[in-house]
Amino acid sequence: MTTMRLRQPNRSGRSPLLRAPRRRAGAATGLMLLLLATGCGKSQHNRYVPAPSDARAALVAALDGWKSGQPPGRIERPDSAVQAVDSQWRDGAKLQDYEIVGEQPGDGPMEFSVRLSLGGSPEKKEVRYMVIGRDPIWVVRDQDYTQFQNM
Repeated sequence: MTTMRLRQPNRSGRSPLLRAPRRRAGAATGLMLLLLATGCGKSQHNRYVPAPSDARAALVAALDGWKSGQPPGRIERPDSAVQAVDSQWRDGAKLQDYEIVGEQPGDGPMEFSVRLSLGGSPEKKEVRYMVIGRDPIWVVRDQDYTQFQNM
C-alpha cells in the first residue's frame, strides 16, 4: 500500500500548497486596485503609467522571459519588477519569437501591438499588451486586462 506524504505546514501553520491560489488572488486584487486608480483623473494617471521607454523595457523583459521558458508572474529586474499576465502563456503555450509592431500612448495604460510566433503554429498572431504601474510594472495581455476590468 502506498501512502501519500503531505507537506508539513510552514512557520505560519499554512500548507505551502495553499500559497499559490492566495498569491494569484493577491495579484488580481493589486491589478484591480491599480486599474481603478488610473481612472481617477490625469494627475492620478501619471502616477501609475510608466514612461514609454520603461513600459517597452518591461514588455521586452516579459516576452523574453516567456521565450526563454520562464513561468508567467513576477520577473525581477534591477530597476523595477515586472508582473506578467497572459492566459495563453499561463496555459502552457510556447513562445518561439515576437515582434513589437507598434505602441499607442493614451490616457490609460500604454498599449503595445505585438506579433507572436507560438510553437506548433506557422501563423503569427497579432495581440495587444497593456503596460501599467511603476513597481511592479504590469504587462497584461488585452483579453486578460478586459477580464480584470469586468470583475
